[in-house]
Amino acid sequence: WTFYSEAAEWKVELEHSRWSGKKKVFVDGKLAFSTTDKQLSFCYEHPSSKAKITLESDNGQHKMKCKEP
Repeated sequence: WTFYSEAAEWKVELEHSRWSGKKKVFVDGKLAFSTTDKQLSFCYEHPSSKAKITLESDNGQHKMKCKEP
C-alpha cells in the first residue's frame, strides 16, 4: 500500500507466508514488525504526517486503515 499526505509519501508492505504462517510488516522497506501468530494487529504513526496506520490480519484476510490527524 502507498499512502500520500501533504507532509509525506510512504509505503507499507505485508509479507505473509502461507507455508510457515509468518507475517512481516515493512514501512518504507524497513522491517517494522514480524510474527507467526494467526492474528496480526499492527499500528504505526508516521513521524512527519502523524497519520496513524492500522493493519489487521486474521486467517489470510487483511484490512488496512489510515487516519490522518
